Amino acid sequence: MGNRVLPIGAFLFVQVTYSLGQTGFEHYYYWKDKNETTFMPVIHFQNARDWYAEARYNYEEVNTFSLYVGKNFPREYKLVSYSLTPVVGVVVGELNGVSLGLLLAAEFRKYFFSSQSQCTLSRDDGDAHFLFSWTELGYAPVRWFYFGGSVQLTRFTHHGNTVADPGAFVGFETGNWSFPIYGFNLQNAGRYFILGINLTIERKKKDNL
Repeated sequence: MGNRVLPIGAFLFVQVTYSLGQTGFEHYYYWKDKNETTFMPVIHFQNARDWYAEARYNYEEVNTFSLYVGKNFPREYKLVSYSLTPVVGVVVGELNGVSLGLLLAAEFRKYFFSSQSQCTLSRDDGDAHFLFSWTELGYAPVRWFYFGGSVQLTRFTHHGNTVADPGAFVGFETGNWSFPIYGFNLQNAGRYFILGINLTIERKKKDNL
């Protein structure tokens, strides 16, 4: 086992909305050099009662599938909206175990913030236990374009080592499609990039809550 977390944000440029249901198909390409390119699909679903489910592949580790379920708690005010989603999941493949996580998203005017944190415990190898956090802050000057900064923190609990990957991103939207582009560790030889091609299908409520 490589004990390597594949850094990726499942909630890129999250918009907090009340809906009758939402389904998202996210396709990410992780590229570090010409010899290391990884495809990472993510599918999530939220029903009318805000129950949430998410499936991932090549996320916690290569050749690894994970499934999460949880409950979304959204709030919307005149200027600010936010949501909290605690989740629990299982991980199967090169890495086998369980995982607990918290997804946070917020918006204020044209600014947005999102954070994904998780604690993953390996069933087979205590050296593979890790804590992971992806946080980003962005600005959308127009509906179709956004940009901002991001940081990923990974801590392997057995060794006590913490790895920080600072980065920046730009993104484009058209209709239900979004295309985020991330670059991390841009000023050193450990730089890598993530390209996303994402589709969100959503039904909003007609009344205002």
